[in-house]
Amino acid sequence: SITEIVNPLGYVVVSQPLQCSIIPDPNSPHGATYAWTPDSLKVMGDLLNGNWGVYEPIDTDLFGSFSVDKIDAATGTTPQGDATLAGAKFEVINNSTNSVKIGDFAEAAPGEVCYEFVTDAAGHFASDKIFPLGSYTVREKTPPDGFTLNTTWEKSFTVTKEQSDFAFTVNNGNACPNSPILGGIKIIKQDEDLGSGTGADAPLDGISFSIINMSTNPVVVDGKTYHKGDTVLSLTINWDGAQWSAATAADLLPYGTYLVKENEAKPGMANDYYELNPTEHTVKIRNGSAIVEVVHTDKLHPGKIEIEKVDPLGRHLAGAKFCLEWSEDGSNWQPVVAATSLTKGGCTTPGLVDGCLTTAQDGVIAFEGLYPTLHYKLTEVEAPDGYVLLEGAAFEGKLPLDDLILTITVHNSPGFTFPTTGSNSLRLLPVFGMLLIGGASVAIMSTMSVHRRRRRK
Repeated sequence: SITEIVNPLGYVVVSQPLQCSIIPDPNSPHGATYAWTPDSLKVMGDLLNGNWGVYEPIDTDLFGSFSVDKIDAATGTTPQGDATLAGAKFEVINNSTNSVKIGDFAEAAPGEVCYEFVTDAAGHFASDKIFPLGSYTVREKTPPDGFTLNTTWEKSFTVTKEQSDFAFTVNNGNACPNSPILGGIKIIKQDEDLGSGTGADAPLDGISFSIINMSTNPVVVDGKTYHKGDTVLSLTINWDGAQWSAATAADLLPYGTYLVKENEAKPGMANDYYELNPTEHTVKIRNGSAIVEVVHTDKLHPGKIEIEKVDPLGRHLAGAKFCLEWSEDGSNWQPVVAATSLTKGGCTTPGLVDGCLTTAQDGVIAFEGLYPTLHYKLTEVEAPDGYVLLEGAAFEGKLPLDDLILTITVHNSPGFTFPTTGSNSLRLLPVFGMLLIGGASVAIMSTMSVHRRRRRK
């Protein structure tokens, strides 16, 4: 009976001895033969084949374990935005002198991966006591959703008789930190009617947008924390040489969900000329150093010039004819033309003839659907019967920026007659005329009056 009484480190003694019977045998050259028991014979056969120690039981009481925490590099145990700490995959490298076999994983030679694991919802993993005596290195293989791979973090440990359990966690400052995927947003601004053909002459400058965090968790941008619903930053539209746009850096916004919303410059307006478009855009940052583009269109707000024609007593006058001209530079004038939509030089008021409208009994006319950025010149070309024609332009300039509506009250005075020497004809001469303009304007005061002197011959 051959019995192991001292085991090598990491193993326990063989529980069953090898047994062999030696029996006298006159036919043997040695005078005896030996007979191993079946179990012992198998072991001896393995030993003869070079499989030394195949039946040496491993001492599992000396096995070691470890634990790992995955954290956000900026916010710790709470991931930013829509990222998660769950699902980070790690691998363990065998740095021992000999091969090891861990659990159900294949036997790993020195330098090979001997074990893999993934973190739970809290970013934590703890192994059982499954690592034999030896040296190991743990490193990240695949980051969790929303994070970049940490290629520099790795921790080594050696399971010995004296120390078998190891921790790489938040508590001891050895957790594995990851930085979130960072991306950016670009807002492309277009005129609703012109679309991608919107040019530099479209008055879209100054329109601004807010980018709001709508992610599950807070995000950190430029060192400041923004919770769900907080405005992370604002962008102002400018012409970039090819289009109207505004953009963040490509690596500014953490992995998450954001809302892009146009800001209201004044009631119902995005700037002085464009109506506010309340459409909101949901943007998801998912790819690193990538810009997500958003196209937002606005409708140009039409302008209007309204004229009220009255006599000195405030009574409305019919039959006054006014013509409206437009210019881009304030010097080259041409009459407005009938239009069904907002166009440069157009007017959508029905009944427009050669750029002119005539007052009815209510004494009021309105040039509507005017392109808001142009210069306009309003001239009275025919006065009501028995009244004096207003000399010069009733208005010349741009529409007021507060609401792009110009209201003008024009007072006409009746003429008087006297005989002309040598003639029986009567001549109409003005008593006086007065022009009132309501509403702010770049070129005129908010209220303006023009008085005309009586002329005699």
